[in-house]
Amino acid sequence: MDASYETTERTDLLQPLVDQKPPSDVGLESVLTESSLPYRRRVYLGACIEMKLLFRLALPAILVYIVNSGMNISARIFAGHIGGKELAAASIGNSCFSLAYGLMLGMGSAVETLCGQAHGAHRYDMLGIYLQRATIVLALVGLPLTLLYTFSYPILVLLGEPKSVSYMASMYIAALIPQIFAYAVNFTAQKFLQAQSVVTPSAYISAAAFLLQTVLTWVTVYVMGLGLMGIAYVLTISWWLIVVAQTLYITSSQRFRHTWTGLSWRSFQGLWSFFKLSAGSAVMICLEMWYSQILVLLAGLLKDPALSLDSLSICMSISALSFMVSVGFNAAASVRTSNELGAGNPKSALFSTWMATFVSFVISVVEALAVMVSREYVSYIFTADDEVAKAVSDLCPFLAVTIILNGIQPVLSGVAVGCGWQTFVAYVNVGCYYIVGIPVGCLLGFTFNFQAKGIWTGMIGGTLMQTLILLYVTYRTDWDKEYSIKETIVLAIVRIAFSVRPKCLKLVDKRSYKLHSFFCCCHNAVKRIPRQIDLLSLALRIRLASSSSPLFFCFGAEALLFVWTKLRVKVSSSTLANAKLVTLKSCAAKFHLCSSMATSDHPRSRHHRDESPTKPNKKKKASHNQEKNLLVNLHSCSKSKNLSAALSLYDAAIASGDVRLSQQHFQSLLYLCSASLGDPSLQTLAIDRGFQVFERMVGSGISPNEASVTSMARLAAAKGDGDYAFKVVKDLVAVGGVSVPRLRTYAPALLCFCERLEAEKGYEVEEHMEASGIALEEVEISALLKVSAATGRENKVYRYLHKLRECVGFVSEETSKVIEEWFCSEKASEVVRISSDLELLRAAALKNGGGWHGLGWVGEGKWVVKKGKVSADGECLSCGERLACVDTNEVETENFVNSLVALAVERKAKMNSCEPMEDFSEFQEWLEKHGDYEAILDGANIGLYQQNFVDGGFSLPQQLEAAVKELYNKSGNKKWPLILLHKKRVNALLENHNHRNVVEEWISNDVLYTTPPGSNDDWYWLYAAAKFKCLLVTNDEMRDHIFELLSTSFFQKWKLRHQVRYTFVKGSLKLEMPPPFSVVIQESEKGSWHVPITCQDGEESLRNWMCVTRQS
Repeated sequence: MDASYETTERTDLLQPLVDQKPPSDVGLESVLTESSLPYRRRVYLGACIEMKLLFRLALPAILVYIVNSGMNISARIFAGHIGGKELAAASIGNSCFSLAYGLMLGMGSAVETLCGQAHGAHRYDMLGIYLQRATIVLALVGLPLTLLYTFSYPILVLLGEPKSVSYMASMYIAALIPQIFAYAVNFTAQKFLQAQSVVTPSAYISAAAFLLQTVLTWVTVYVMGLGLMGIAYVLTISWWLIVVAQTLYITSSQRFRHTWTGLSWRSFQGLWSFFKLSAGSAVMICLEMWYSQILVLLAGLLKDPALSLDSLSICMSISALSFMVSVGFNAAASVRTSNELGAGNPKSALFSTWMATFVSFVISVVEALAVMVSREYVSYIFTADDEVAKAVSDLCPFLAVTIILNGIQPVLSGVAVGCGWQTFVAYVNVGCYYIVGIPVGCLLGFTFNFQAKGIWTGMIGGTLMQTLILLYVTYRTDWDKEYSIKETIVLAIVRIAFSVRPKCLKLVDKRSYKLHSFFCCCHNAVKRIPRQIDLLSLALRIRLASSSSPLFFCFGAEALLFVWTKLRVKVSSSTLANAKLVTLKSCAAKFHLCSSMATSDHPRSRHHRDESPTKPNKKKKASHNQEKNLLVNLHSCSKSKNLSAALSLYDAAIASGDVRLSQQHFQSLLYLCSASLGDPSLQTLAIDRGFQVFERMVGSGISPNEASVTSMARLAAAKGDGDYAFKVVKDLVAVGGVSVPRLRTYAPALLCFCERLEAEKGYEVEEHMEASGIALEEVEISALLKVSAATGRENKVYRYLHKLRECVGFVSEETSKVIEEWFCSEKASEVVRISSDLELLRAAALKNGGGWHGLGWVGEGKWVVKKGKVSADGECLSCGERLACVDTNEVETENFVNSLVALAVERKAKMNSCEPMEDFSEFQEWLEKHGDYEAILDGANIGLYQQNFVDGGFSLPQQLEAAVKELYNKSGNKKWPLILLHKKRVNALLENHNHRNVVEEWISNDVLYTTPPGSNDDWYWLYAAAKFKCLLVTNDEMRDHIFELLSTSFFQKWKLRHQVRYTFVKGSLKLEMPPPFSVVIQESEKGSWHVPITCQDGEESLRNWMCVTRQS
């Protein structure tokens, strides 16, 4: 078989795999690694794939950038057609105003940081607060800028600019001053929108404003005769129109009803913290933006300043327009490189790098040739002055060289951003610009009298050096190592979090989770990063959100990689299984500023103020070492559970007075005290000293976090003081901020009240938990049920039975004893009289779904409680009643399917896809086309089942094939099931000659659908099973936080009715079909109860049921 034929066959095989649009889904990595293809053929196929992806990412970005820069260029064009001095004045005015533009743009970037964190933690109301706070800070910064620009004339004269040009420029700048405050609103609003992945409206608004500005400028200049001032007035009005449009969109759109809740006084809090956070990024952006503007100002000091300014500004305007193309490829290259590295495709990352560079280079060469061909005429777009046209023509060769260099450098910078080299790139940029570019330009322009050509040559020198450095670094990069580093870090962070407590993700409501609980787990597991973890959560959130948009990807990636490169994280091998030690660089001052800002809404943040950047003296350094050593020793005592030693260290530190105790010191002590409650000999000591430590902590002005409050609540509950345990939790909620209570925080107070039979207080804790969005679990529900039964509140008893059915389904042995005690009590046997019509109640209950009627407290006679089995067809062997099948209705199912679609799109947008809707919408279309299925197979779950065990199955495709054939034979209509399998695994199977025939058969029978990289295949198989109301073959417990569905009883009902479990023993497949009845607490229409009890082996036939019936 020749190569060409094999390629054709391969392409045909990929057709049924449907999703061709995402990066790796079109097989870039597999094409590049396909050794059977000739090298040129691989390059050609890879180029076709990559070109399509690059242009899809780059073109929208290019259009937006051109529109944004077009307003100032339009102003220069109109000014140039008025006269040479007017063009010079407009050029100087715009250059001077770039000070405000860069400062506001840089400071506005902090909004994306904070809003990204708030959005990720589902603290949606804080987005509006951050927006208002940022606007206030930027407006305050605008006041000194206004004062500065008011005196622009004497400043320009002092800098050596000609008086006539300086006067016109100062008048032009005066008319632009209101733009400062437009920037303050616009840039913060843009970042507010970008943090929520809303980009398109800003592009539409900017494009409309640009068109309107062009028309109004023509009217003011040529109709009204306002000249240069008319241009400035229209430019200012256009910016304010953008502001008004964005403001109206944010305040009126239902899309932001949760993130914009109106004006708030809270926006005036934390202004200084926001200023410190935003100042760093503003300085870096300004240094890069001011480079070209400084060259323009230097041109005003040459012999013929008006001519030099005009020619230089025209060439820079042309360069800026061509630069927008390269910036678009910069964004595209950044997205492509990081996506491929994240997907584990180092060869694709390298290929994407050079393809983006090559394409941008070719386009820049074409642009440079166009400039050279039109060098005699291009200046007439900006001015009618022949002398200026000649000067521009002389500069065009230099401009052409700059365009070519700018075709390479921004793309390589984008690649560097995608790889996480932001700090290095920043240093390279600033060094090449200010150490090479400007000094060389001044030397050639003034000393050697090359005038504008000399200044431009200096700029070329800086850009050339920058390009050469980036080319060298890119060439020397080990792409396999880059991928390995990122993979290790990501796995470390995620595994640490979930190894601590898998249930750390608490439900806020039926649709969302408090993601900060996840990062609290990271905080507890990862040592040496006590408060920096707030920025870790912030950066992860920004990275996920920003990857869906090339327009603001760079900042998000920078935030994430900054954390990764600044933290020093040490992870134990037991926690990470076989993961190696992850060591990163130590934390810097900028990191502390960001972390401080991330917790600025919590009062504890004031106790974590960063020290000034000045060099610490020896006393402070010694104190810092003592604090660090104390914390390490306390952690050691916690591991060995040595309470006495920890308290001795604490007492010694208090007595010395030289050690400043932090939140982490107190938290470690309180945890050790609460952990010692299980030892009767230490219980009294732990309680007494724990209360003392907590009092000192609060007295020192340190706000306790959730972990400290949880420990204190446990100590109070052990003392029998449930009121105090509940009080500390309510105080934590009242404070608000990042640290919030969890189930474990409330549990001590709730269980204490229930144990002391203080039912009303227990109900109060439950109400408080519901208000905080925290769901009860079996232990807490069982305690409430027990106290309700003990205090004779039968209505509450049946309410908690209903909660057990909704939240748990089957109960533990301990809970079953509580239920049995209730039904055996005298209170349960009493007749309850109600005024409502029982028949109407029964009818209403039946409409609500079988298996629960809510009438258990209606009836006469004592209850008889038995424990027994249920037959395979659902008949109770104790009473003979048949258990109900709690099926789902059409409306519930449709809502369930719609929620899955919305969730899949939302999650995909936060991952590595730039067009999240396309992946899933194409899957929906594919399902519609290929008809109804009776069973869906979770390919990875089945194929990899027990692969590492001797008594397991065989290979991945063989296990899948066994499941496919078994389901095909069981199907009465002889229908094939559908396999959902990730693209990477399918490619690996196709490349293996032993497995290719099996995969080809699946494809020919429409049995296989490949899920795209960057997505979770769980969304796909769950959606397909729900849509077709068919069986789902998987052993996945579906407890994954991704689904956000376990808070609803519907999901539990659906799962029980549709999930098929399986086992492989030495290659033999056994399917466990769902029972014809529901394994949940049930009450029959006759009033009897059936309660399923947890089965240790998971075998349904071995499960015990509690049968509760009335005596006849």
